[in-house]
Amino acid sequence: MPTLRLGELAERIACKLVGDPNVLISGVNTIDAAGPGELSFVHNEKYISAIPNSRASAIVVPVDLETEFRPLLRSADPYVTF
Repeated sequence: MPTLRLGELAERIACKLVGDPNVLISGVNTIDAAGPGELSFVHNEKYISAIPNSRASAIVVPVDLETEFRPLLRSADPYVTF
């Protein structure tokens, strides 16, 4: 995966960005394993509790999920978006 700014990625995958559009994303990983520079996602309620401890640079979440984690990409279907 080429390195992309989060704002550009949000436009490409038609997600609402909440947070810094200049965050660099260079890979993807699971919510538990993601680290700096990686994008992750949460589509199942059982993974919501992992969000505060995630080291991901950004997370794709459902549009209605309440979380303080930033930045986020909000999606109608995070699984499909990811």
